[in-house]
Amino acid sequence: MCGDDLEQEINKSVSNRQLLNMFTLEKSLVFYLNGISSNKRVIEKMRVNAPKLNLSTANLEYLDDLTIENSQCYEMAQVYSQVLAGLMDARASVISNNLNVMMKNLNALVIAVSVPSFFRRRGRDVGIFRNDWIYKLEIGYPLFLGS
Repeated sequence: MCGDDLEQEINKSVSNRQLLNMFTLEKSLVFYLNGISSNKRVIEKMRVNAPKLNLSTANLEYLDDLTIENSQCYEMAQVYSQVLAGLMDARASVISNNLNVMMKNLNALVIAVSVPSFFRRRGRDVGIFRNDWIYKLEIGYPLFLGS
């Protein structure tokens, strides 16, 4: 998948699959950058050994063009890799923030559900809490909050 497609998928969804696709793309870019760097060394070696290889001037010009194209390709891949790394960091932060908000909401719900049971246990034999209707409230209150 392309980086833009992955970005749109992550904007729609917070599942791990899209982040894993981005990690795979970044890993591929590392191998691609390594391959381009190796090509640069091979081209330089050919340039140095041009007299031994009996290269013509047309071939030398072709090697010069190839050197320029290779360096441009390396720079483009490096920029893309840096942008992808920044995008992954940003997306991970968004997902982490969404998780924090969800945990905060769940924590508030747990506190709200536990309030009636706290009073029942603390005041079992005191006043109105002696009655059996508080048990029904303990069951109904969480169901009311959940709906």
